[in-house]
Amino acid sequence: MNSTENIPAFDDIFQDSDNESNDEDDAGYEDGDGGSDSDGATTGNNRVQRIEQRLLRRRERKAWQERRITLMFEYSQYAYYGPSSALTIFELAWRMSKDSLDLLWWAIVGVTEQKLLGKVESSSYTLLIEKIQSHVSRLTNKASDQTIQTSVKIVFESDLQLALFRHWSVLDSLRYSYYPACRLKLWTHKGDKQMNELLVDMGLPLVQAKQTFNAMDLVLRKEFYEKIEKFAEKYNMPDVTYASFVLQYGYRNRYSAADYCYSMLAILESVRQDRLPEACFLQSMDALTRAKKDILDEGIEMCKTLLTTIFKQVQTCLEMHQIRSAGPFLYLVLQEEVPFFSCPYGLMLLARFLLRAHVAVSRNRRAQELPLIAVAPIDLQSGISLLAGVPPVCEDSRHFFAKAFEEAGNRSGAIISQDFFETAVIQIKQSDCTKFLDALTVMLS
Repeated sequence: MNSTENIPAFDDIFQDSDNESNDEDDAGYEDGDGGSDSDGATTGNNRVQRIEQRLLRRRERKAWQERRITLMFEYSQYAYYGPSSALTIFELAWRMSKDSLDLLWWAIVGVTEQKLLGKVESSSYTLLIEKIQSHVSRLTNKASDQTIQTSVKIVFESDLQLALFRHWSVLDSLRYSYYPACRLKLWTHKGDKQMNELLVDMGLPLVQAKQTFNAMDLVLRKEFYEKIEKFAEKYNMPDVTYASFVLQYGYRNRYSAADYCYSMLAILESVRQDRLPEACFLQSMDALTRAKKDILDEGIEMCKTLLTTIFKQVQTCLEMHQIRSAGPFLYLVLQEEVPFFSCPYGLMLLARFLLRAHVAVSRNRRAQELPLIAVAPIDLQSGISLLAGVPPVCEDSRHFFAKAFEEAGNRSGAIISQDFFETAVIQIKQSDCTKFLDALTVMLS
């Protein structure tokens, strides 16, 4: 159990109902109480004592109820992400001696998705990686068939916060990944100049940086990790590397866990009029199968388009000063319908990128303490929009939007729909957005 969940003690939330019945019994006894004149003084004293005890119990119960309301609010105001279900399923299979390298890889993909989307704290992710690494060693050593052992490998490796760089050019991966883009402010001329200086320091010619990574010179490829780590501090990218795993099968197939995550996210978000969400979900599951590598590669190409679209939208929003401050939060309202941003994860990826970019250029010291709410139209004709919230940059893996959105909807009378897996995402009528955001502002002020 995560200690940060602050689960209240049982006695602070639940109480025996005997206290209520005792109050009722006392009241009934008092109404029917009688006695002779000689016993009047004693009876009167007993009655006063019973009344005092009953009032004391009522005061104690009222104080307990008020404390209970406070504790329940503090507990439920924030939403947390639990452990990856993929990892839970793997551990269940392991205890039943039904585990395999494929099941383990799927668990790794599930945990990596939480890391990439900010659903898990950095310290928790490190502990999970250590646990997974022991399973990798165990299953690798367990393989008795040498051909199986050499054909499918899961390798522990430091990965880079450069999206899809193994399947993209270094230049594009640097530009369209949120971490280097926000650190270097790559939407500006100065940032673009800094990126070129980084390439020069790394000894990576621009011609090579524009090629697909696998087409680069072999020596440059081998030195790439070492060189980018060497100059990470100089270019304000101290956390450019993180612990992860790579799946290797056959002679040419080599994918990181992040590659799988980005591919599956892009497939899931490729909903169109002729492409139902159910079909996208099934295809994303197919991308996990090694026999359907073409689907995985297709998802990677789709994700390149997604990340490019997000970067260009971030650049436009910053140049046009479209991010507004409502006091307790920042917000962005998109007017144009963009297919990628009419889906939950597409809009959340945009919001995360945009918030970090805004914090990087903002002179307001409070910017890193403010969440961002992004609104994008799903269908302009029907007047329905998607609204997503991302926590402040200083927060790690928790948010308060679930309760806040529900309460703001009730106060404003706005018609909202909370039927997504992500509690920080809702559907709302476009005409209700203004009064909904106003109610949210009043509530959080």
